[in-house]
Amino acid sequence: MWREPNISEIRKALYFAIENHSGQFRKFSGLPYVHHPIGVAKIVRKHKKSKHIKELIIAALLHDIVEDTDVTIEMVREIFGEMVASIVHELTSDPILIEQMGKPQYLLMKMLNMTSYALVGKLSDRSHNCEDLGDGSEKFRKNYVIETRFILNGITDRHLTKAHLSLIKEINNKITPFETKKNPNLN
Repeated sequence: MWREPNISEIRKALYFAIENHSGQFRKFSGLPYVHHPIGVAKIVRKHKKSKHIKELIIAALLHDIVEDTDVTIEMVREIFGEMVASIVHELTSDPILIEQMGKPQYLLMKMLNMTSYALVGKLSDRSHNCEDLGDGSEKFRKNYVIETRFILNGITDRHLTKAHLSLIKEINNKITPFETKKNPNLN
């Protein structure tokens, strides 16, 4: 059963993200980094109906916090609870495995093995990242679109919910213009 999220707990997570991502900026847009987790949380809210929507929004706000700051999973668990910490842990990439496997293969393997909730977060993250495609270099754009298509094609064999399918459609709509013949650098 879907319920309205507890705004005070979400506000606490927002302030925690703002404080811990302070001084960080998005690579291409130059915006303060916290705009990204806020965008991811909005995408989660748009696509997912759940009795755990509060936890999903909080996890979206904190999805990069362990990778990009001094915050640990244990700190997330202590402040925001087990469910949020578990999702954030699933969304946190392992740089050693990325190096060993290659980023596209690692992300595909990770997404094939995530819980349904974490997959909503990861697809929302990917969707928000696709909003920056117009700001990046042609080489980055080409590689990101190819990587995204590889991942989307690879996860079709796992059980996908309505929320997952809706997010995949949104991502497809964002990357398809960059795959067309009008963009010769992708061919």
